[in-house]
Formats: sequence, structure tokens, C-alpha cells
Amino acid sequence: MALTGISLKNPVRFLLSYMWRKPLSLVLAILCTVINKTADILPEVLIGLAIDVVTGSGSPWLHAWGFTSPRTQLVIIAGVTIMIWIAESVFEFLYIVLWGRIAQRVQREIRTDAYGHIQKLPLSFFNTMRIGRLTSIINDDINEFEYIVGAARDQGFSGIIQLVLSTVLIGSIFFYISPQIALIAMMPIPFVAALGIFFRERISTAYGIVREMASTIASVVSHNVGGIMSIKGFGTEEYEKRRIQRASRDYERASIYAVHMNGMFAPLVRVFVLTGFVYTLIKGGMLVFDGEIAVGSYSMLIFLTQRLIWPFTGLAGILDSYERSMSSVRRLLEIIRTPIDSSYETVGGEEALSESMSEGEVVFNEVSFGYNSTRPVLRKLSLTIPPQQTVAFVGQTGSGKSTIIKLLMRLYHTQKGTITINGAPIAEMSLEVLRKSVGFVGQESFIVPDTVANNIRYGAFDLPIEQVKEAAKSAQIHDFILSLPEKYDTHIDESGKQLSGGQRQRIMLARALVRNPDVLILDEATSAVDNETELALSHMLRALQHSMTIIMIAHRLTTVRHADVIFVLDKGVIVEKGSHEQLLKKKGVYSRLWRSQVGED
Repeated sequence: MALTGISLKNPVRFLLSYMWRKPLSLVLAILCTVINKTADILPEVLIGLAIDVVTGSGSPWLHAWGFTSPRTQLVIIAGVTIMIWIAESVFEFLYIVLWGRIAQRVQREIRTDAYGHIQKLPLSFFNTMRIGRLTSIINDDINEFEYIVGAARDQGFSGIIQLVLSTVLIGSIFFYISPQIALIAMMPIPFVAALGIFFRERISTAYGIVREMASTIASVVSHNVGGIMSIKGFGTEEYEKRRIQRASRDYERASIYAVHMNGMFAPLVRVFVLTGFVYTLIKGGMLVFDGEIAVGSYSMLIFLTQRLIWPFTGLAGILDSYERSMSSVRRLLEIIRTPIDSSYETVGGEEALSESMSEGEVVFNEVSFGYNSTRPVLRKLSLTIPPQQTVAFVGQTGSGKSTIIKLLMRLYHTQKGTITINGAPIAEMSLEVLRKSVGFVGQESFIVPDTVANNIRYGAFDLPIEQVKEAAKSAQIHDFILSLPEKYDTHIDESGKQLSGGQRQRIMLARALVRNPDVLILDEATSAVDNETELALSHMLRALQHSMTIIMIAHRLTTVRHADVIFVLDKGVIVEKGSHEQLLKKKGVYSRLWRSQVGED
């Protein structure tokens, strides 16, 4: 289920909206919690009744039911006690299981919805967001929800229900026995609540800092593990260890402060518990001496005084869980409140591609774009990509080559000008319609932990194995796959360590070709491969030429020399275009680039 319609303003309402998705489970969990807490309080009442029975005054309640014999009354009280203890145990098990199930379901649904939202955020978001922080939020922060939603240590919503219920039930018993004692005994509750509010604000700030420190550590570790070769190569292990040490020390200090704030709460509550207990002890005893209450009722008051105020010491744990969870929810909401890429909200466009991209022109009409307002990358760029032609974009780093591809795939939006396919603006097409006709191969090889076959048909898992093999043959990786222990069923991990760089790149090409795309986009796809692999890919592209539209971006001009049209970019504008031979004859920018790469003077 998507995040649409969920309140993102209030962290508690956000969490409750997920809990309420299955109201029957929530109602049952609350009901079991209520029954358990009621059964937990009743033994003190039964003790008071038993004391009245053995001291000779008897129980008027049992007497009213026709049980006049003290021995009979005592046996009945014992029997009721057994049933209450059994009920308490049964419903304790039930409410722990039910709250635990709700907590796990809520975590799963929030994590799934949040990840789905993140995938639809614009690329600009990922350019500024630390990957370690994002990982920490999706993993660690959402795991924190278990403490407030689940029944662990009664510090979540179940603990709040039990605290309120015990206060109401015990308070009612107090008022029934002695309103005067009840008023004095309950007087500390507002002060305890005020203390809770006071500490809540400080604990909230403290745990917000703790979560930020945790994400900083995750970010550093994630970055360093990815760059472990450079760390070893430059001998900076001790330097990086000190970075982790500093980050860990900051986390330690923040956590200690949060623990101190949390630890001060319970001792202060004990003072109020002591006040209520001493007053009940003395005043209740006086009422017994005066004959106003029975000894059994006095025993109830003594036992229940601690049960009235003492649960508020658990308020510290509840506040701890609450603030941990709310801090995590607030960090999550910072991401969820980020608007998704408007491309995902665009619908329609099927008719624009009814003839497919391979049969229509791709036109850039005075397109301007910059990643920030001060540095434009493309400046009123106009060009036409003919159907079923191979075109290439070359130029110095930063000239805007890859930006053209990102705009065509709507990873970014044009700031001025339009891009059309078959005469229809791509801004009016849904992403599914636009991208189903495109096969993309970038510089990086994205391997998933699965079989070789499923890596090739990634995103189109229903394709038959015959189609997978044909794509592998086109990418010239089929023979290598057959040499693997389990051939196409060989499992490879996410890093693809079993494969060389060239082999990984050929799998990426096979993945792009397996869907029979109308347009094949190669963004520096041969930049990290060896000469043999580059030659093999060059033969493959020659074989595919004129069967689909091929758009290439490359630094190596040998890769693009057979393209039908080569566009030479410089500072966001096209300075030259033509075939390889035509551009060499012009003796301009392309010619200079070619001579520098092939070693000609």
C-alpha cells in the first residue's frame, strides 16, 4: 500500500495509521491487554477479602451470594484466585503475541512503503543524501518502531494502556474504600505527569542526536567498506580507524546524555510513591483503629498504594521507547515528505509510441538544463536522432553528453525546450510507456544476488530461457556462461566477484537486449573493459546497427567510429556533427581528439 492518504504531519498519527490497517488485530490486542491488567490487579483485592474472612468479619460480597461459612468463603476466594492467575497468564501470552505481530507487520509495511517512495524520488535527492544515513533510516530507525508498537517490556502502546487502566481501576477501589485517602494517594499523579513532560522534551532532543550520530557511523562504515581497496592501497587503515573512533565517541557521549536524562526520572517518581505510601499507611491505620474500615480493606490500600503510583516509574521506559520511536519516525518523515519525481505521476502516452521509438524521430528542441542555477550544462540544444540509426555523443568531460541521456530517460526534467518522440513530448508520457522501449547500459554493473539467467532478465523475469540465451549470444557472453558450473543457473552474488569487469558488462548488455528494445543507450559502457571486450562489443554493435536506434556516449572514439552520426559537444552545445570520416576531414575538435587518442601528431 502506498503512502497516499496517510498523515505525514504528526509522527504518532503516522504510526497509528499503519496500526489501524487491520483494526481487528488491534482491537484484540487492546482487549487482551485490558483483561490481563485487570486480572493482575484483582489478587490484591482477593487478599483483602481473605484477610477479612480469617479475622472473622467475613466478606459481605460472598455473604450476599449465600456463602456464609468462613471456610467456604476462603475456598471460593482460593478458587477465584487460581482462575484469575490462569487468566492473567493466558492473556499475557496473547497480548504479547498480538502486539508483537502488529509491530512486525507495521515495520514491514512502513519499510516497504518508504522504500517504494525513495525509489521514486528525483536523482537530485540522492545527490545530497548520504547513503549511510538513508540506509540507517530504512533499517535501524524502522526497527525502533518495535519498541513502541510491540509489547516488549510493556514500554509501548500496551504499556500506556496498562498504565491508564491500572490508574483507573485502583483509583476506583481507593474511592470506594476511602475517598479521603484516594484524593491524597492520587495527588502525586499530576506531578509525575509534569515530570514526564519535562523529561520527554529533553529525552526527545537527546535521542534525535543519538540517531544522527548512528547514521554518521553507518555512513562512514558504508563508504569505507566500498573503498577498502583504496584504504589498503594508501595505507590509511589507522586514519580511518580514528575516524570511526571519533564518530563512536560522539555517539557514546550523546547516548550517555540520553541515558542520564532517562535515568533521573525513576528516582524522582520514587519520592512521590513514598509520600503516597506513608500517608496511606498512617491514615488507613487510623481509620482501622476508629472502626471506619475493615482490616482487609486496609490491607488492600497498603498493597494497592504502590500499585497506584509505582507503575509511573515505568513511564520513564515508556518515554524512552516513545522518544526513540518518534525520533526515528521524524527522521523517516523527512524523507517521506520529499515529493516524488513528477514523472511517476504522468499517465498516458501510449498512443505516442504506438509505432514504437524505432520508427520515429527523437528530437531535442532548444533544450536547456543545469544541475544548479549558476552552471548550465546544456544551452539551447537542438538535434534530431533518426530512427534505426546509430548516433554517438563525444566531447570533453562536463560537455553534457550523459545529461542528454538523463533528460531523454526523464531522470531529470528539461528547464527550457522540449524533447519529443514521434512528435509527442516525453513529458506527457508515463515512465512505464517511455522506458519500456529503452535498453540502458551504464558505466556501473548492477549485479543482483541471483542466477545468471535472472540477472539477464532482471525486471522481466517471465521471459523464457530461450530469449535469455539469444540475448547472451548477442552480447557475446553465451559461451562463457556455458563454462560455468551450473551454466545459466549459476548463482552470483551482488558484487559479481566470480566475473571479470568485461563479463559483468556483457551481462548488462544482455540484460538490455533481452527485452528487444527499440532504443539501446550505451553510456560509457565500454569505459572500464579491456581491449578484447571492447572489440567484441564493437562487433556486436555493428551486427545490431540499423535494427534499432542506438545512442552511444563514449570517451574512446574507436568505439563510436562506425556510428552513422557523431555529435561533438563542447560546453553544452553541438560544435560538430557528421560521420567519422566527415569529421576527420573537417580537422576540428573531433579530429584533434582522434589524433590524441590514437597517438597521431
